[in-house]
Amino acid sequence: TASMGGSNETQRGNNPSGLALTLTLRQNVIVKNTLQVIVASSEVPSAQEYISIFACGDVACPPSGDEKQAFQAELQGIVAARNVLQLLKTSARESSRSGLGANFNKLYRYPQDIAGSNHVPLVFVLSLGKHDGVLGFNNIHIHGPMAAIVKWILEYTKVLHMQGDLLGKLFWKFGDETALFLSRTILPPLTAGSDSPQQQIKED
Repeated sequence: TASMGGSNETQRGNNPSGLALTLTLRQNVIVKNTLQVIVASSEVPSAQEYISIFACGDVACPPSGDEKQAFQAELQGIVAARNVLQLLKTSARESSRSGLGANFNKLYRYPQDIAGSNHVPLVFVLSLGKHDGVLGFNNIHIHGPMAAIVKWILEYTKVLHMQGDLLGKLFWKFGDETALFLSRTILPPLTAGSDSPQQQIKED
């Protein structure tokens, strides 16, 4: 199984489906950078297999060691959805239990193929009342009424986005791309130069 640094070690978890998932001590599902879950081989318990089941969001622990927050969860969801579609395009032989075969190299990697980097920015807005809040982007934090205004704008436009409104779509498309660009260039996270909390999973 893969392992985690520090106290975030791994354990083997059983579930009603019979799959032996690889979990952290916090019960997060360890996934490959394609967001495929990792299970033990039925024939060789110590071996790793990457099957056609994906995990993303709060339940998942990708190699990048993401925080449990909405911006990163949305990006994971996009990558997982793209990879499901990729696997559906393969033949029955290629999309066998391992989910690999000739199509493995065509699967999207998280976060490299969506963020253009090995790290995803930490973006959050926390409300501290009607006229107060905290806005965070990687290592920058802004307190006060401006954060409260930004939170209202984000919530309003996200509802529009989910309703399929053109303004909401354009706002979030521009906002997401801007956040990723800034994180890659002038405002990178402090962790950009450090090792991932999840040790690299060995590929055959």
